[in-house]
Amino acid sequence: MITTLQAAHLPALYQIYCAQTAGVPHCLTPSLERFAADMLGYQRGTLLVVEDAQGHACGFAALAMLKDHRAIVADAVTALFFREDQHGRELLVACITRAQPGPLLAFPQAHAHGPVQGYNGGWDGLSDRMHPAARMLSRTGFSAYYREMSLICDFARFPPQLSAPVQLEIRQQLDADGLFSLRAFSGEREVAICLATPLAKLSDDPRAASIGYIEWLWVADDQRRRGVARYMLSRTLAYLHSNGMLAAWLTTGASNWPAQALYLALGFEIVDTSASYERTSSSPGS
Repeated sequence: MITTLQAAHLPALYQIYCAQTAGVPHCLTPSLERFAADMLGYQRGTLLVVEDAQGHACGFAALAMLKDHRAIVADAVTALFFREDQHGRELLVACITRAQPGPLLAFPQAHAHGPVQGYNGGWDGLSDRMHPAARMLSRTGFSAYYREMSLICDFARFPPQLSAPVQLEIRQQLDADGLFSLRAFSGEREVAICLATPLAKLSDDPRAASIGYIEWLWVADDQRRRGVARYMLSRTLAYLHSNGMLAAWLTTGASNWPAQALYLALGFEIVDTSASYERTSSSPGS
C-alpha cells in the first residue's frame, strides 16, 4: 500500500537507505536523527512510502517538479529506495500515476532535489552501484539520457601542488555558509570561477567534515588552454588542504573530456558513475 511519510516509518526507511547506499563512494551516511530531519523537512516535492500487509515500511520515493540542466521542466523521481522489487515497482507506478502529463525524469541531471541531502554528494543522479533501482527503472520504461562521473582526490596520496600563477587578478572569498569562491578577472571582466564547500553542510556523517566538494569550475572561452583552469583548481585544492580537508570530491559529465584530463592530472580518481533517466511512455505498467 502507498501512503505518506509518518515518523514511525523512519527507522525502517533509514535501514533501507543505508543498505542500498553502502559502498557507494559519493554517498554519505547520516545519523538516524539527521536522516529523519531531512525526510520530515523535505519541501521540494512529495514523499511516498510503501507498506506491506502488516503496515511495515518497505521503501520510499520522492516526486518533485524541477528544471534539469537541459532546461526541461518536468516531474522527477528524485529518490527510490526499497527492500524488494515488488516494493520498488509499487513506488514507481505510484510516481508515474501522480506525475503531470509529459516526460517523467528519474534521478535527474540536477543537484539537491532529493530528500536525503548527503545522497551522492548532493548530485541527483543514480549511482551505477545501486543496481536494484536501475533495474526497476529499466523495467518500468525509463532510459538513461545523461551520465556523470564521480571523482575523489585523496590528499594523503596526492597533496595539492600549486601551479604557476596566471596573469589575471585573483580574488578569493569565504562566505558565512563556508562557501569558498576563487574568481579571476581580466580588467573588470570575470573570466574564471572555482567554488568549493565542506560536505559537512550536507550530512553529519563523520567523514563529511574533512571532505571538500568542488561545486563549480568555469573558465571563459578566450581564457582556455592557458593554464587558468589548472591554476584555479589547484589553488582551491590547496586552500581545502590547508584548512584541514583530507580529500576533495567532484563530478563531471562523462563526455567532458578536457575536464577529465585536468582532474586526473591533479590526482583525482574516477570512483563511480551515475545516470539520469527519462520516461516518455504514458502506460504505468509498460
